[in-house]
Amino acid sequence: ALQRAQDKVATMQARSGALDELLASGALTDLTAPTDDIQAQLDKASASTNVDAQLAALKSSVSTPEISTGDK
Repeated sequence: ALQRAQDKVATMQARSGALDELLASGALTDLTAPTDDIQAQLDKASASTNVDAQLAALKSSVSTPEISTGDK
């Protein structure tokens, strides 16, 4: 059982090394990497627009309190 576990670890290490080489050579795209600059800017603009829309909705849903002068 110990030998099988060691063989499995060795196989996994070999696969990991092969994947690292493929990533380094550019043959594979690293999908776990952060998004590129353009996508980050688009995401930021989208989030900003969403916040602005939510703020406008909140402002329209809140009624302004009436100020009473005490005159009746």
